[in-house]
Amino acid sequence: MQDRAKPTPAPVPTPIGPPISRSCRNDHLNECSDEELLDRLKLLVTSILAIDEEYSADTKRLDDIKGGKLDWLRELAGIGGDKDSKWLKGFELARKKASDHFRDCCADTALVYHKELLQRYHEGSENAELYEWVQGLLRPVGSKEWKKARDDGFKVVNVYFDLHFYQIHLEYVVAVSRIPNRHS
Repeated sequence: MQDRAKPTPAPVPTPIGPPISRSCRNDHLNECSDEELLDRLKLLVTSILAIDEEYSADTKRLDDIKGGKLDWLRELAGIGGDKDSKWLKGFELARKKASDHFRDCCADTALVYHKELLQRYHEGSENAELYEWVQGLLRPVGSKEWKKARDDGFKVVNVYFDLHFYQIHLEYVVAVSRIPNRHS
């Protein structure tokens, strides 16, 4: 038997550039650079948008229910209507589904990011009422606060727009920071 020479492994290239920060985590956002925060924020905003798009699709399907919105409007006006309306039940289910998905996916993270972005940039909306809704979703399942917040699943889009505003601002901050300073 002949011994075969083992091939020499190719050298692993050494990465060039600044080291990746290991401290940039959701529980340490204050240690993230603007660029790191932006990368993480984009993922969060995309996740929230997916929940809102699913909610919109669910409510759009309700348009196919005959007399749906009309029954609901009649009930609201007190002139009859159908309390057991398929449309009303579908709308309630869509709101609760959006709330549940948001809670499971992103609610606690959205609170953390909003707090960090507000502290870091001191501009944009505080939206205290909106984030009180998010906190309500995080209350124990079955609690009065959770039930009330769960009925307002349409507010997911408001969280999306608020955080998306910060994303746009952060994209600007990062882009400006990359412009070389010619006066130095």
